[in-house]
Amino acid sequence: MLAHRPDLVHLDRIDYSSDHSHGHKMDKLRRTRAYQPVLTDIRSIAPTGWFGSPQHATAEKGQRMI
Repeated sequence: MLAHRPDLVHLDRIDYSSDHSHGHKMDKLRRTRAYQPVLTDIRSIAPTGWFGSPQHATAEKGQRMI
């Protein structure tokens, strides 16, 4: 969203995220080089809708991902 519509992103409103280590572990379990499933709801691995730390999120990094 930072790359596409940064006006919709409010990093100052973030309270907390789901546990990063749990989310990362669950995400890694579902991905292999041969299998990339479509995750229809991130809340299945991160109840808050996201995991990890957003402090390093930037529009430039989002553009590189796209």
